Amino acid sequence: MRDIIQATVSPGIYRHWKSGSDDQKFYVVYETALDVETNEPAVICASLYGRHAGHLASRHLTNAEHGFLMPVYKPEYQGQRFRQIVKMDESAVAITRNWILECVRSKGIIEKNEEAFLERVKQMLGTN
Repeated sequence: MRDIIQATVSPGIYRHWKSGSDDQKFYVVYETALDVETNEPAVICASLYGRHAGHLASRHLTNAEHGFLMPVYKPEYQGQRFRQIVKMDESAVAITRNWILECVRSKGIIEKNEEAFLERVKQMLGTN
């Protein structure tokens, strides 16, 4: 079952559907797992914005209201809840985790501009 879940959502940087041009909402997905209480598939992720930036959290994949994989049907938007913008391998996940912790510790706010943020991620991962 875990292999199926991992094939569905891969580690990387994802953009939330509520992102605006000057208010980007990014998340880093580290891995997939089964929720120990409900046995439902979930992603282990961290927000890259706001007061919870860098804090680990989990989100069920298929929860009807807020599931990671569930589409959004709102008058202002219809589509994916999260869209992957950077795919990462295991070493990149480790580097990113450390970088996020440093940003949070130093109160460095992740760029609100998607292009500037992606440029920093590429520099950090050495993919420029």
